Amino acid sequence: ATLINVPVFALHEWSLANTNADITGTIEALDRLNVINKLLVKNPGDGLPLYQDTEFLNQELLPFYEWCFNDRPSDSDYIEQPRIRYQVQGLNTVKPENNWPPGNIAHEAWFLNSSSGNPTLPGSLDKQQPDNNPGFKLWNRREQGNTVEFISDPLENDMEISGPIMTELYISSNSGDRAFEVTLYEEIVVENAVTKIVFPSFLTRDVEKDETEEPVSVSRNTVTRGVLKATARTRDTARSSEYLPVYSLDDEVNIAPGQSIRLDIAMRQTAYRFKTGSRLV
Repeated sequence: ATLINVPVFALHEWSLANTNADITGTIEALDRLNVINKLLVKNPGDGLPLYQDTEFLNQELLPFYEWCFNDRPSDSDYIEQPRIRYQVQGLNTVKPENNWPPGNIAHEAWFLNSSSGNPTLPGSLDKQQPDNNPGFKLWNRREQGNTVEFISDPLENDMEISGPIMTELYISSNSGDRAFEVTLYEEIVVENAVTKIVFPSFLTRDVEKDETEEPVSVSRNTVTRGVLKATARTRDTARSSEYLPVYSLDDEVNIAPGQSIRLDIAMRQTAYRFKTGSRLV
């Protein structure tokens, strides 16, 4: 990549599709270039493909082409544009940055708590870790269903996340390997909708009130996810950072029976705004 001297305009989406590359590799490639490069990260498109969207082409790609194929003047307004612009999901605004992750982020830990020790009951997702958190054991989960949930209290304020996300998981197993998938959702609850039915006066003699309630509506938006096999947990120390593990994938490290190990599960980087009253799952 260091030998490339052609300007690059990179386009990315916050997609969770397995066939779409994570932004981590895109950023790493752009950082190695010795040439001007720009990156635009958008929400997954639900209309025309971007390269068939004439409004997008005129607004984004045309200025790049006009600069690139007209001697690349160093005093062009295009040069002054931020190197990275990204769309925040749930907010639909585009924010400027010169580097990634954004320079104003602060990493925050949330804890997977299970006060009951029963994996069939949802645990809690909290900003504090209690002293009496027993954890739990999973037996034959392949046959019994293999999902464990942790749910936060409703958010008191909007919360925006941008950049790398990692799940730190401690496991032991009698098998030489285990695979894990972690998904982060935003759960949105719509309060009961109460509809009052107004009757004619001659029908209300023995009726004080009559109300119907719509059922509570709960929906979940998938924010990000990550997967990891325990035997592939070795970090590439040169390419990893504290909260963004990159795996070497050049060796397998089995799990010794009864051994407790730590897994750092890298989740797809994203930019997302959680709304007040929603829950993290």
